[in-house]
Amino acid sequence: MKHRDIHNDLIFYLEGELPEERQQEIREHLAGCGECREFLEVLRVSFSIIEKEKNQEVNPYFYQAIKAKIENRSVPEKKFSLQRILQPSLFTVLLIAGIGFGVLIGSKVTENKPVETTANEMFYFNEIGSEPIESYFLN
Repeated sequence: MKHRDIHNDLIFYLEGELPEERQQEIREHLAGCGECREFLEVLRVSFSIIEKEKNQEVNPYFYQAIKAKIENRSVPEKKFSLQRILQPSLFTVLLIAGIGFGVLIGSKVTENKPVETTANEMFYFNEIGSEPIESYFLN
């Protein structure tokens, strides 16, 4: 008897859904095979965990407690706060200053170094034509 056949039937063996002669064959095999006994024990533990999870107690008042919390929830009053106005304003000013500073730095760098290219140093923004595998798929 192959271990694979035994492993396939062990679930049915545990549930008692096999014919009596097949159950006897599995019992005899389990008596002499430690690997299959270990697998059977793993299955038993797994089934006990599944059974335990299926039979969890449900609190009958859970729905009512959630509903009460939702109904009793108070809406906080909106207060005028100087911080609520100053914080976004400060972030906006910093963002504009950062963009302006970046443009200023970028313009200084490009003014000093003109870009010279030769025919061999051509820069590709779209390199798909230079790649052989991509051109193969495009054709």
